[in-house]
Amino acid sequence: MGQNSLTAANFAFAFGFNAKSYGLNSFSFGDNVNANGNFSVAFGDGVISSSDYSYTFGHSLTTDATNSFTFGYNSINSGVNSFSLGQEININSGTNNVFIIGKGILGNRLNNNTLSNSFFIGFNTNSPTFSVLGDYNGKVGINTGTVVPDAQFEVKGPINDNDKIVKFISNNNEQFLFVPKAGTNNPYNALIQPNDICLIYTNAHYGMPRPNDNTTGFSLAPFNTEEGKTLGLRINSEGDFGINTPTINATLQVNGDAAIGYTDALPISGGLYNGLLVNGSVGINLYPNIVLAADAKLSVNGAIYATKIVVQNPNWADYVFTNNYHLMSIDSLELYINTFKHLPKVPTENEICSTGVDLQKTNELLLSKIEEITLYLIQQNKQIQILENKLGQLESHEIKEEDKKL
Repeated sequence: MGQNSLTAANFAFAFGFNAKSYGLNSFSFGDNVNANGNFSVAFGDGVISSSDYSYTFGHSLTTDATNSFTFGYNSINSGVNSFSLGQEININSGTNNVFIIGKGILGNRLNNNTLSNSFFIGFNTNSPTFSVLGDYNGKVGINTGTVVPDAQFEVKGPINDNDKIVKFISNNNEQFLFVPKAGTNNPYNALIQPNDICLIYTNAHYGMPRPNDNTTGFSLAPFNTEEGKTLGLRINSEGDFGINTPTINATLQVNGDAAIGYTDALPISGGLYNGLLVNGSVGINLYPNIVLAADAKLSVNGAIYATKIVVQNPNWADYVFTNNYHLMSIDSLELYINTFKHLPKVPTENEICSTGVDLQKTNELLLSKIEEITLYLIQQNKQIQILENKLGQLESHEIKEEDKKL
């Protein structure tokens, strides 16, 4: 019905200018429309439904695959069991079960790149902004710039600093944000530095944590149904870290062992039992004007209280008692002290003030001096015994002389 309209099959209908229905039970309505397939529909201006059970509605459209729908403007749908809705869309031939919504670029249509069993959404682009790929284990991509994502779930963006790539909001407006790159003036937290990658927990207080609130925070924990197990990392709203502990009472609180500086097996058997193992240097209460010595494993600025300290020392001072040890004479020792004002081998006061006291060497040195004193006492005792013997002999001789006189 209409100028130059034509029907060429049973139960075919054609309405409009140059409308043609060649398929069985086909329907065409509009200007320059063709319904060539059986049970096909062509509706609009310049549209073609050339396959069986193909349905086309809009302007300058072609549907040439079975059981497919095309809605919109200047699009081609050649995929079996496929759906196209929008402008400048192309579903390639040889594919099936494709669903595309959006708008492509003039002369470079938004298309499925021969991928079947897929869902695409995109606007003003020739690649999808959102894609779900059934032939690739259900891979999902958002703004990836490619049809097939590199990961099971891939998100590309954002473009500007401080833009959020992921944001979750609860009913009471508490939020969890992922910011891939912080700017120079980020609105989230003063702790964040430019170019930081940020995982941020916020709430209704304009992105800042609620003050004095230790009940909310961020947790990263494995799924564990064992009763009483507290495994994982937690950060409360004050920015305090807790590991394997549900309550946090310090800036860093760890319930369990900690090893720092180790990549292989620990040099200890049976575990640390809530201990700390460090492969490196440790400084406590140090300030910029107090430098950690290059050869120091532990540097402490302040008092140390302990009930027991064990220093493993392979060198001890028993060499003083060997036969080849040279013991300085008392006269030489006196001359040395009068000259240098300190004992031999003992550091001077200035040296101690400059370098500190080496407990291991000092204990060895002090013991050597005690052992030298012991040797001096032994020598002195021998000399005293000799003198006592001589004195006894002298007294005995004097007594005999007195007896002769009587």
